[in-house]
Amino acid sequence: MSSKLTYLSMYQDYLILKNYSPRTVESYLRFGREFLDYCGRHKNLSLTYEDYARKYLLSLQKKGFCWTTINVYYSSLKLLCLKVFRKDWNVENLPRPRMPKTLPRILSIEEVIRLIESPRSLKHRILILLMYSTGLRISEVLQLKIIDIDSNRLEIYVNQGKGQKDRMVAIPSKLLKLLREYYKKYHPKEYLFEGQGSTRQYSASSIRAILIRAQKNAKISKRVSPHTLRHCYATHHLECGTDIVFLKEQLGHTNLKTTARYIHLCRTRNRYIHHPIEQVAINIL
Repeated sequence: MSSKLTYLSMYQDYLILKNYSPRTVESYLRFGREFLDYCGRHKNLSLTYEDYARKYLLSLQKKGFCWTTINVYYSSLKLLCLKVFRKDWNVENLPRPRMPKTLPRILSIEEVIRLIESPRSLKHRILILLMYSTGLRISEVLQLKIIDIDSNRLEIYVNQGKGQKDRMVAIPSKLLKLLREYYKKYHPKEYLFEGQGSTRQYSASSIRAILIRAQKNAKISKRVSPHTLRHCYATHHLECGTDIVFLKEQLGHTNLKTTARYIHLCRTRNRYIHHPIEQVAINIL
């Protein structure tokens, strides 16, 4: 037990010194702990670290874990092997899982508008509108503060988004006008979206629950999640002719290939940059 705690402590120190995000540190430590527990239950002196890792990853697959999740475990175990146990990791003997090539389900602009207009609460309507109009990740929406909105430049400052990268995201003037109405009614103190009777930020579970109710009320059969709105933001922008390099920066992607996959979802592409939310009438006030 003491050796396991020592290994995990060394792993934690390495992750912190490498400046991994707190969320990644927490996840990688949990994966490492689960793996070491597995090794303790299946002791075999003839097995190498790679042997244990192979058996463990296969056990996850047998339990029904998706390959995307297994790939994250793979990254954690490889890092633990190289940086804590100081052992080689032979990718020929233990290859990284090949990721299935899937495309997300996209809502039409008409469906998005129905989704935005369906909640009774103005706060909920504004929340959905902001996610669609900016393409922010759910974690970025939760961390969004009032001071992060630059009304003069029509930009939102995203502080330490995924990969601990700051970026500026353009917002349409239509959204800014509605945000002002939202502020007049709810008077948030610090975070743009705060819990009822509290200055604390919304929770991820609250946002997901809002979307589930909105989907049901809007009679949309497709599954809707916070990331669905991010996919819609990207796809509809490309269909309106927005430059893909500009969109890559807006989404905070490291690789242009990540952004380019949305091209496969586009039905039409024009040659002009125009925000999709500016084309439609929304009645939420």
